[in-house]
Amino acid sequence: MLLVNLAARITRAGVFKLSFVLPVGLEVESITGNALSHWTDIEDGDDTVVTLHLKGKTEGNAQLQINLAGAGLEKTESWQVPRVAIREATKENGQLFIIPEQGIRVYMKDREGVSQLDPKQAGIRDRGVLAFRLLQGDWTLSFDVERVDPWIQAVFLQDASIRQGMVKYRGVLEYQIENTSLKTLRVALPDAAQGVAFTGNQVSDFVKGDTVEDGRAVWDVKLDRRMIGKYQLTVSYQVQVPLAEDAAESPVEVQSLQAVDVNLQRGFISVRTEGRILLKAEPAPDGLYGVEWSQVPRSLKGALNLEETQLVFRSVKSATLSVTAQIQEIASVADAQVIDGEIRTELSGSGNAVTHVRLRLRQGDERELRVTLPKDSKFWSAFIDGKGVLPWEDNGEVVIPLEKNPGEDSASVVEFYYQSSVGEGEDMTLGGPDIDLPMENLKWTIHAPAGLEIEVDEEASTVTYHEEKPALPQGGISVSSRGGGQAPQSASKVYLDNEYKIQQRQTQKAEQMLELGNQKIAEGDQREARRALESAYKLSQNDAAFNEDARVQLQKLKTQQAMMGINIRRNNFLISNGVVSQQIEQQQAAIPLQQGKGVKYTQAQVKQVMDLNTIEDKTAFRQLAERIVRQQEAIEAETGAIQATLPGVGQVLSFSQSVQGKDSPVLKVVLTAKTGDEDFPTYKLGLLLALFIALGLIRLAAPKPE
Repeated sequence: MLLVNLAARITRAGVFKLSFVLPVGLEVESITGNALSHWTDIEDGDDTVVTLHLKGKTEGNAQLQINLAGAGLEKTESWQVPRVAIREATKENGQLFIIPEQGIRVYMKDREGVSQLDPKQAGIRDRGVLAFRLLQGDWTLSFDVERVDPWIQAVFLQDASIRQGMVKYRGVLEYQIENTSLKTLRVALPDAAQGVAFTGNQVSDFVKGDTVEDGRAVWDVKLDRRMIGKYQLTVSYQVQVPLAEDAAESPVEVQSLQAVDVNLQRGFISVRTEGRILLKAEPAPDGLYGVEWSQVPRSLKGALNLEETQLVFRSVKSATLSVTAQIQEIASVADAQVIDGEIRTELSGSGNAVTHVRLRLRQGDERELRVTLPKDSKFWSAFIDGKGVLPWEDNGEVVIPLEKNPGEDSASVVEFYYQSSVGEGEDMTLGGPDIDLPMENLKWTIHAPAGLEIEVDEEASTVTYHEEKPALPQGGISVSSRGGGQAPQSASKVYLDNEYKIQQRQTQKAEQMLELGNQKIAEGDQREARRALESAYKLSQNDAAFNEDARVQLQKLKTQQAMMGINIRRNNFLISNGVVSQQIEQQQAAIPLQQGKGVKYTQAQVKQVMDLNTIEDKTAFRQLAERIVRQQEAIEAETGAIQATLPGVGQVLSFSQSVQGKDSPVLKVVLTAKTGDEDFPTYKLGLLLALFIALGLIRLAAPKPE
């Protein structure tokens, strides 16, 4: 391309037009100027004459800009600089600047009527520019042309994650392209690579070529435009590597990433595992040297957002690393165990029973409790630490979901209700729940109508029977074994007493959870702290002052965690895009990357990170965090369930079981019940009425969301 800035000085008499001969091989792209009206070109023998028509008779100074374009110099070995000369001019002078395009160098061959200048004197500081002063109108200047190959340096980081059945590779190549620009990059990958994907700025397509480099297939990565300078390209793929379960050790080969057609290449290889795999590195081959993770450039680690690994090598040439992978056996998980349990059954003379089961469970790694109920039983509801949950049925079993307990040594209280049939006539069989867990210290209390004469078949029963005794409700008022005049009042009092005890237990548990939550906050365990405070808030619904305190602390923790999450995500995004400031480095140093382990940070670290932000950033983070928390709370579903209180009146039959193993017989009580001679029908009717009244007094274990 030839750009001519023409300053014409017209003296004595004005002119209407100017003209010049178009240099061979060039075409007019545009001609502009303050005095120009239009331009035309005509053929004059072998020449093309371009005529510049002015806006009437022109005197003085006229500024014109002429843009000419032609073929490049890529296939030319010698080049003569084209000259634009105004045919009407009597004297010419000026300056000439030669700016070689990328990948081309020019060497002066012949010159006449020109002298070379220092480009800096003319105000030009770009590298490779040549400057000349034009001394006469018929000047000539020619050059020898040399094509320069690009100079490419590449630094890479390849991360190999070994899992059962495959090796997953993620890599980043950081190019430094000089001399000339490139529109295609070439990378060698293993021939068995699957799911290959290249990403980067201006990447338009990538295809697997026919070329093989050191036994690997070469991929051509095509860009939308030519690139020069610094360029970053990321790649991901996977290679199938079957690992035998029964084999003690399996060899795995990790090949280094390789950029093709580069002048200088170096990089790093990191190896990690996923799942139950233990790695043992073989001696590093020539070209690989063990280094520390801190020696890997931050820009490479940030592009892949990787956590630290212990197996890191520096690569100075293409090499293959051999490692030995060993699949570890699955460690036995901590089994759940029932520490103690209480079973209360309300028996009616009509052959039906309602049973309330309360278990204190140390759940270990279990996430669900499976219960098999007696035949023809109907499940009512279930509660975990006083909070209603939604069980489901699976192959005849009732599955009660368990939430991870915040404390490793603490126990959860599991309660559930069910209704069952005990048979008609004199023979009755009460079946207990079948739970496939070891259970200790079980107590079973059966309340039977006072008008029944009951005998326990101890041989047929699977629990230990204790002597029968009359029921003594709170306050010391004895319940008559015949007649039911006081039963409704006693049932109401029992209900209120049970409600008071339930609320006391929930408040005590909430206090423990609040204390545990504050302890976890001090330790920096954010996940467990949030679990504990959520439990404290949900369990303290009956104490308004305590509940408000728990709510405020939980809200503060949620907002703080959301602000820290936004801050960390912003930093990771900036780092992945190559923007690294002193502020980000200080924040990253305060809270190192902990992906896959759960982010842990103390209050001191929170203050350190937030103080590094501007007031505007902290305000924006808080507003966004509060909005996120409000949206989360709006979609949280609060499970509600009906919790019944059994009257607990009439005859009391007590049973116990010290140890109930997984293979022990199912809990069972066999009774023989006979109707007494006096007043039984009247009392039975009164007792059933009392039972219905008591069961009508229900409460919601978890309040509905406002």
